[in-house]
Amino acid sequence: KATYERRKAVHRLSSDEGTRLARVARVWGLAVDVWQNEEEARDFLFRPHPMIEDKRPIDVVIMSEFGAEMVVDILAGLKYGSAA
Repeated sequence: KATYERRKAVHRLSSDEGTRLARVARVWGLAVDVWQNEEEARDFLFRPHPMIEDKRPIDVVIMSEFGAEMVVDILAGLKYGSAA
């Protein structure tokens, strides 16, 4: 709640927050493209995945650009047919 109140007062994201948001948006768009359904895309992002040490893809994406690329690789494998 404190973060929300601060955001409401400032009306701007920090550089780090903006970067994280951009990563999440990019991966979200790809997940929806792969699954063709927002609910299934959300399920993928919030369910632990064995290819990222049973971490949730959304957490890995938020953590770093490298993590986002790992999740993008998994999604690309699903979209284009390699084992993921």
